Amino acid sequence: MAQPFYSSLVKAYPQSEIHFLSSEALITFDDSSFSQTKKILPKDIKGLGATFFLFAKELEKEKYDLALSLTSSLSSSLLLRAAKIPLRVGFAQGGSG
Repeated sequence: MAQPFYSSLVKAYPQSEIHFLSSEALITFDDSSFSQTKKILPKDIKGLGATFFLFAKELEKEKYDLALSLTSSLSSSLLLRAAKIPLRVGFAQGGSG
């Protein structure tokens, strides 16, 4: 599901540095058009423990302008909010949008 989205995003914004976060289980596609840096959400982040907030702080240091969420996961939404990403786009359900 995500592969066409990322491929289109890279083609639409070729000069942008695009990162994406996903569990290791979801990183299964090999797309030659997606050569930008990948950031993979570690598989062991579950719930709102210390690891979650430490990872949010690491994301905050990147000073991202925009986050596009392809999931309606509440934990993903909270992560993007905790990372203080100013513009977050996603599903209305689950708090992503």
